[in-house]
Amino acid sequence: LVWNIYRQTGTDAFVLMDTTMTDPEYLDSTVTGDVEYCYYVTEILADESESDSSNHACATPESPEADLCPPTNLVAEAGVSEVFLMWDTPAPSGETANALVNPQLSNSADMLIGQERLLESVDRPTQRACWNYNESWSYLWFGAEGIGRASIFWFDEGEWLLESVAVFDYSNTYVGLTEASATVDVVHVDENGNSVEGGLITTGTLTTDGAYGEIVFDETFFDMAEAGFVKVVVTSLTNAGDVNGDGVDDFAPFLLSDDGSTPSGMTGTDDAGTFTGGDYNWDLELCALSEEDLACGTFSHYNVYGAAGLIDTTTFEDYLVEGLTNGETYCFTVTAEYDEGESVASNEACATPEAPVGTTCAEAEPAVAGTNFSPQQPYWAYYDATM
Repeated sequence: LVWNIYRQTGTDAFVLMDTTMTDPEYLDSTVTGDVEYCYYVTEILADESESDSSNHACATPESPEADLCPPTNLVAEAGVSEVFLMWDTPAPSGETANALVNPQLSNSADMLIGQERLLESVDRPTQRACWNYNESWSYLWFGAEGIGRASIFWFDEGEWLLESVAVFDYSNTYVGLTEASATVDVVHVDENGNSVEGGLITTGTLTTDGAYGEIVFDETFFDMAEAGFVKVVVTSLTNAGDVNGDGVDDFAPFLLSDDGSTPSGMTGTDDAGTFTGGDYNWDLELCALSEEDLACGTFSHYNVYGAAGLIDTTTFEDYLVEGLTNGETYCFTVTAEYDEGESVASNEACATPEAPVGTTCAEAEPAVAGTNFSPQQPYWAYYDATM
């Protein structure tokens, strides 16, 4: 079956907006809040003619609760034929999103069986956008059967949207695996890191390619009645054999940790919900959005605008505009694009690219000819060029 979907926006005329071959249902996501839309449907018949229209059905979508926060503090710095733009992440009331402070541990621990120094030839992951620890990752850990590696994060009071958990995996580097799986549990815990009754937020399976893996959660909200801890447990499932020769099978993914000398979070192993504290910071990435973050909408990307309109899009908080004319002033604005729509523009920032003085022929000082004292080279002329 083939259907034609017609839509009327406000008091405008009906227009064909789409043709679909799906089941007799349709989601219109191209609407604006507080505007009435009316629809009717026709069927494309076997002889390719169009049936009579259905009844008309109307609805008025609500405006999104989120304020589509714009980028702030846009700054433009001029270079040679280019302008470098920088701005701050959108945030309601000027608050910084995802400001998380991890609890501190001060003591250290001896190396444990299953832990090996990461080879100097292996690239270490860099700091990522969400919540993890530092860049000093230096120890590799082979997973033990049925025992998870846990990191504990502090969350402020309020509602949170859990987005994803990701890990770097070194099983490909060490034993050539191209796939490894792990169970990921996200759970409320007490101040000692132990799971509380009924505290499971969600669970799922993360799969890596031997180097990196991520699990993305769909519409997973959790509420912190008061500020407290949430634990992420990664339990390796893929048997990689006895990698370290201790007579016990090791399991991938192989997680990475720092050296334990400057820990910045509660970490350790987790067995049947019981947390065994340690000093090593697992290289886990946890992404979650607070109510304050959600108040800005579901972020997609930034739009960079110049005098002639849209220049480009980016997901970073900076952008280099190249190919500009020196001596001409250029002005820019940036908006944030959300699933719910586009924000208003940031402040305008202007800059004038300039070439350094003395680098063009017109600006250079004249050359001064020198004297040739070499009879063997009578046709050479030596000179000093002054700028």
